Amino acid sequence: MCLRDDSDIWNVLEEQRLPAAVAPGTIIVNHGTGDPTEAVLLAERARRAGAVYLDAPVSGGGPGARARTLTTFAGGPRGAFDAARPVFDTFSETVRLMGLVNHDRR
Repeated sequence: MCLRDDSDIWNVLEEQRLPAAVAPGTIIVNHGTGDPTEAVLLAERARRAGAVYLDAPVSGGGPGARARTLTTFAGGPRGAFDAARPVFDTFSETVRLMGLVNHDRR
């Protein structure tokens, strides 16, 4: 997802019921820039639905997107990051895992 703000993400999760439509283990990626505190809550909501959440804002704007030279900074579990990395690599020149979204150290 690359939506305007955290309230749009919550709308997709809660009102549009995205978690009910995903298979266990689905990786939900948020490419928007939002509040880190909200990212923890969003990750927990995805976890309760059996999904995995990556908070992965991008930098570089429209020109970077068109040139496929964005920078993606991801937060979340290493396994989900590694699985999503090939997709990130299609539009990002630089992709980095910055750590976990929450305090869960599993």
